[in-house]
Amino acid sequence: QRCAMMRTKESVNMVEKHAEALFRRSVVHIAADGTITFANDDVLRLTYSSLRRLLLEAVAFGSFLWDVEGYVDSIYTLSDN
Repeated sequence: QRCAMMRTKESVNMVEKHAEALFRRSVVHIAADGTITFANDDVLRLTYSSLRRLLLEAVAFGSFLWDVEGYVDSIYTLSDN
């Protein structure tokens, strides 16, 4: 359960910026309780291989973010989410 939530406000901000970079506009907002809302109802059609690649990228990004949060939190104080 602890891996399913973002630990800090800085990580929430980072994920929102990453989503904006991927989709070229602000479409995702992550609330303090971890719920995700979308700004529009656009349909995204993906092939199975593209979906698999997107999922692997999300897992890699989440793992990287988790490691970086731990490292940065050892040097600076991050805000708990």
